[in-house]
Amino acid sequence: MIEPQNANEEVILRFVNAIATGDLDTLKEIIDPAATWSFHGTLPIAGFYEGIDAIINDYLGQGLVLYKPGSLTVELTNMLSAGDSVAIEWHALGESMSGNQYDNEYGLFFKLASGKITSVRIYCDTLHVKDVLYA
Repeated sequence: MIEPQNANEEVILRFVNAIATGDLDTLKEIIDPAATWSFHGTLPIAGFYEGIDAIINDYLGQGLVLYKPGSLTVELTNMLSAGDSVAIEWHALGESMSGNQYDNEYGLFFKLASGKITSVRIYCDTLHVKDVLYA
């Protein structure tokens, strides 16, 4: 398990745990109301989301329903930080609603201010997302 080295890394560890468990209350607590969220690519979920409601309802609302309930697991594999920035890698496993096995590596880049996440940028193998989750 990766141990946080500073307050910003502690926030990001809470974020990872909240995503892994579907804890929307914690996400609303640690994501700034005006935060931005960016997922690059051409998938239906790709785009720029602004504000906590868009992040929770539009991005996460679209993404988490692609998995069979209880099948998504997220393992934090790396975390680095400098100043107000934190970068992580995680390994996601799950099963799509159509029964396909999901296995993808992610890079997430965060900006934080006053103990809250203000910006998230996500990168992963979007072809795998398309082939498995949108098949």
